[in-house]
Amino acid sequence: MTKNIINTKTKMRRAVKKLSKQSVRKVTDIRVNNQNSVTNENQSKINFLKSLHSLQMYLSGVAKNLNGYGYKYQDFNEIIREIKNVIKSNNLDIGFMQYPTIKNFDGDLVNVITTTFYSPKSGYSESFDTPIYSEELTSTGVKNQNTLPQLVGSCITYFKRYALVAYLLIESEVDTDASSLEHVQEAHKEQAGSVNVPLVNSIKRDKTVNTKTVTKDTTKQPPVSHKSVTSLDKLPRRVPAKYHYYKNLLQASKRMHSVLEDTPFDSLEMIDKFLIQLKNDDDSSILKFFETKPELKTIKYWTYLINNYLKRTESDPEVIEGFSKFLTYREPKYGQSPLKLFGYIASDDIFGYLCE
Repeated sequence: MTKNIINTKTKMRRAVKKLSKQSVRKVTDIRVNNQNSVTNENQSKINFLKSLHSLQMYLSGVAKNLNGYGYKYQDFNEIIREIKNVIKSNNLDIGFMQYPTIKNFDGDLVNVITTTFYSPKSGYSESFDTPIYSEELTSTGVKNQNTLPQLVGSCITYFKRYALVAYLLIESEVDTDASSLEHVQEAHKEQAGSVNVPLVNSIKRDKTVNTKTVTKDTTKQPPVSHKSVTSLDKLPRRVPAKYHYYKNLLQASKRMHSVLEDTPFDSLEMIDKFLIQLKNDDDSSILKFFETKPELKTIKYWTYLINNYLKRTESDPEVIEGFSKFLTYREPKYGQSPLKLFGYIASDDIFGYLCE
């Protein structure tokens, strides 16, 4: 009897030891798998950035060989062909796609072109949005059914080209692009009527809009009035794209205001006032203020302020060093534009909080 009890205890001890070893092994496996996952993700990002850098370096300039009204611009199809040829000839692990969509920014709907670059092998990807500025196309009349689709199509193509040229640093022989959407509107000037019709920002079918063609006996088509497009009243209020560009800069200024001695704006009330005016499509006041303080237009001024703010609020010196690396990496993108700089800051995982 005693012998059986001893054998039973021995077996139990062995079973407990075995279970303990299995538990330790499982925990170790989980840690190793997590570490491998992080390592693989980092390596995927590194490989992607290498391919992106190679693509940027191998791309040659695309001539602005298409004529607009007083300017030249690059052929979108030629840009696509050039990018694909570089990827194929150098066997780069990178692909891209673009599509128009609607994004929600703080409850406001904005028409954008979403551009995504990705690695076909690892699946790693990076995306960014380019506003289409459709709210600026409000002075176009309509004489026939095809005008609105053509106008929207031209707008989409323009900003697809703009996004690729900016992101991939594609050079051109002559830098004479139009600074706004004037070329899109002028391209349809002969077709446009005298009545202003707002652009339908989200392309949806609406049963209240009659899209039937006119009969052959009709010699003159009546102008389209606002009342004929009843669905516009149901759409959410559109916030001008300029508001979203200035918003990041103004929000960052609000965050830094109480910490910095040299503040870009006189008071928090002034910042809030500018935000409200911009949301109502009025940038006259902030533009006048920028004229009184020319330093607000410089990258040097804003990077100095941000570095000063980080030194006062961040105890970890690696954060300051990280921001310097961020500036170095993004400098080809934002150039000399403070608005672009804050756009990149707002979308960054580490420093995006500055613009919240």
